[in-house]
Order: sequence, then C-alpha cells, then structure tokens
Amino acid sequence: MILRNAEVLTGGFAFEKLDLEIGETISDIFMKDDRDIPAIDDVLDLSGCYVLPGFFDMHTHGAVGIDSMSYEDFSVWRDYMYQNGILNFFPTTVTGYRDEVISALEKLAREDEVVGINLEGPYLNKKRRGAHNEDAIRPADLAEMRDFQKESRGLGSIPII
Repeated sequence: MILRNAEVLTGGFAFEKLDLEIGETISDIFMKDDRDIPAIDDVLDLSGCYVLPGFFDMHTHGAVGIDSMSYEDFSVWRDYMYQNGILNFFPTTVTGYRDEVISALEKLAREDEVVGINLEGPYLNKKRRGAHNEDAIRPADLAEMRDFQKESRGLGSIPII
C-alpha cells in the first residue's frame, strides 16, 4: 500500500510531506520529487493527515473502564490503546495489599503485549500518597519486592517514594 501526501514526522522532529510504502512496516519513503514510486493499485491519499511513530505510555492505570488491578478483558484496554496510537504501554498498579498486587502482576505478566509493569506503591510516603489507600502503604520489604518481581516475570519496576 502507498500512503500519499502524508505529513510525516521526520527524525529532525519536523513534518514533511512524503509518500510511504507500507506493509507490516514502512518499507520505503519517497520524497515528492522521486520518480521511482511503484505503480500500486492500493493507494490511500492522506492529504491533511499526519503520520507519527507509535507512542509509548510508561504510566497508565487503565482506560475504557478497565484498570490494571482488576481487569477482566485485557484486549479491550490494549485495543483502545492501539486505536489511539499507543503501541506499547506499561500497565501501572496502585497501592494494594500483597495479595491484590500479586494477583494483578500474575495476570498482567501473562499478557504477551505487556513489556513492563509499573508498580506504583505500596512503598510510598503516606504524606504524599495522593489517592492511594493509606492502610495498604507499608515500608519497603526486600522479600516482598522479590516476590513481586517473580510474579511479574521480571517485568515489574518498583519506585520507592
């Protein structure tokens, strides 16, 4: 497929009107003065449209009624993210009791698309807890952190604030 007249975000962080040949990935980029654009029937005119690389959301607790702690159908969340240009994202937990966090990590780690998991809490400063459950905040525990890493198949990232 050829995407014609697209405003493409280039490596110099500027938009340039280009034609792209795509399949599973971008296979070729044509400048406006290129004469070697293949004659393909499958052409989409993107005049007035922008083409950007897929985004990466490093901190998302959920979307479309689904949250990282208790989701039932990960594909709904994943598909929503994809439809909005987010190709990779780190589901982010909230402070919870040990069993709640372990359950969330086990489920998230089973999803092929999950490349990392943010654990927000449970080792937070109670004075700066925001919306986190104060009763579930606790001092950092190395053994528990190891369990979290094990249950997340090494995908978990634990900030201590």
